[in-house]
Amino acid sequence: MTVVFCRTKRTVDDVTKFLNRKDIAAHAIHGDLIQSQRNKVMERLRGGKLSVLVASDLAARGLDVDGISHVINYDLPEDPEVYVHRIGRTARAGRKGVAWSLVSPDQGDLLTNCEMLANIEIPQQVYEDFVPGTVPADVRAEKELAEKRVQDREASVKRTEAPPVKADDTAAFPGGIVPTKMPARRMQGKVRTRRR
Repeated sequence: MTVVFCRTKRTVDDVTKFLNRKDIAAHAIHGDLIQSQRNKVMERLRGGKLSVLVASDLAARGLDVDGISHVINYDLPEDPEVYVHRIGRTARAGRKGVAWSLVSPDQGDLLTNCEMLANIEIPQQVYEDFVPGTVPADVRAEKELAEKRVQDREASVKRTEAPPVKADDTAAFPGGIVPTKMPARRMQGKVRTRRR
């Protein structure tokens, strides 16, 4: 049994749909599912009827199921303690297990934080012959739509700047009155009242 952990609910749904399109029977569990749906997925998981579970971090701490042989971190969590809880779902009770983390170059700091907390060096595996495929049309369309929304939002915000004002005399105080002597009474920053 394999558990794939994702950082967001949206990513959980997207990965689950992708795996199902590739004829891999995957089921999702995250906080947006109603309790009865989560219970149904957990019953199937405990009964050994699921081979792939795609989960948000909701399941990282509460998932106590025997037989999880693989954990895949689709993306690294912001909190390194969550990483430890994620990989702790496999290799329980003396069994063997494998944990993989998919890490992009911009997530290097997150990986370093996880290594520091666990006090281990996570071995790196680079696939030199890996060539990414074309971006699916629906993903490409969604990115273009998101970029268009950002551009529209930026265009709708009116930015105005105050016109530059040239000072007549840079040595003059505001209002043009330049003091020539100290005030008659100096109170050392204290406010004096007539009350005693």
